[in-house]
Amino acid sequence: MRIFREQPIGQLFRTTLNNIEREIQGLSEQKLLNADLETLATEIATKYKINPELSISTENLSPEVKMEPIPNMRRYFVATVKYGFPIQGNADLFKYQPHNQTHIGDIRGEIINNRFLMITIWTRWSTPELNEKTEREVKAQITNQIEDVNSNIERVKLEAEEFNNSITAPVLASITTRKAEIIEKNKRRDRLNPFN
Repeated sequence: MRIFREQPIGQLFRTTLNNIEREIQGLSEQKLLNADLETLATEIATKYKINPELSISTENLSPEVKMEPIPNMRRYFVATVKYGFPIQGNADLFKYQPHNQTHIGDIRGEIINNRFLMITIWTRWSTPELNEKTEREVKAQITNQIEDVNSNIERVKLEAEEFNNSITAPVLASITTRKAEIIEKNKRRDRLNPFN
């Protein structure tokens, strides 16, 4: 998975709203006619809220130096440094690109079992023994990339929280519309029944 690049976060919100609408359309007439609409809207909105919690830990890292083939040049190998950052919270949020994304550049990141963010730093060296200059460059790269990752985490979390805070009103509007349609349908049916 390319972190923060799979889909715009707005796609997650649209999908969630579509799922809510399907649930509302699937509610029984009896439930809609008898329910307190605000309570029902709050229940549904709560059920579909997006968990905005997400963070990575930079403690107790054990970078791993490996030799790997250069992408698109499989015959040539360079030293890479892999970092595994434990993830806390909703790792699915790494899929989504926030509206105001911090530049991710060439971060080679992947999510492992929704528990680790693995980032690979590519060096220019064809041996696994890194010199001091390369070590400084690798440290600077990973530091910059983690700053960008954390900035995007904050942006995605903020957008998810804003969505969660705004979801109840459209849910209530949809429930109210559906109830009004049911009442109108029942009135029409009653008007057609000459034995009422």
